[in-house]
Amino acid sequence: MFSQFSIFLNDKQIASQSNYSYRAFMESLLFSSKSNQDSLQSSALFFKDTAAEHDNAAGAIANNGFIARKNRCKLSKTVDLIGILHFDLASQPKLLINGVDVKIKLERHKDTLSLMSSADDFKLVIESASLFIRKINVAPSIVLAHEKALERGVIKMPIRRSEVRSFALSNGMQSSTIANAFIGHSDMFDSGACFKCCL
Repeated sequence: MFSQFSIFLNDKQIASQSNYSYRAFMESLLFSSKSNQDSLQSSALFFKDTAAEHDNAAGAIANNGFIARKNRCKLSKTVDLIGILHFDLASQPKLLINGVDVKIKLERHKDTLSLMSSADDFKLVIESASLFIRKINVAPSIVLAHEKALERGVIKMPIRRSEVRSFALSNGMQSSTIANAFIGHSDMFDSGACFKCCL
């Protein structure tokens, strides 16, 4: 549904993901259990597609994920969706301190990339949107410690970053080397690759 995600803390952009939809899809598909996909993620309209039928609108009768999504929103029904935002700051365990201004910017995908149909006469309309956040009350001693720390300098929060990048490969290539696929530090277990092959 969204192509790009940006987050700003105190009017400073700290993250921008131009391949947000791919990251959200891969995290939902690869890093969540089947029970999570069947329960929590179905409330965000995530239903796993049948293998080899995921992009075939004409043969959608064999795609169980497409049928489930279609039944939820057929006849232009209004659908309430709730799901998580896939960004690095949300996946780290630390909380933000008081007084941090948070701005989140989501840019819509074109309807042709959000919905699958054999016809092109559809559109996705967002009637309203809400952001649910968790707010906690901390002990006064912690607030005082934060204020003392801010007197000495800025607060730094380490964030483990994930990035989705795309590379174009020529048709018919049997193998290819991608230079600079991983820039900076990367752990073997944090790295991954996803390829779409057309033979």
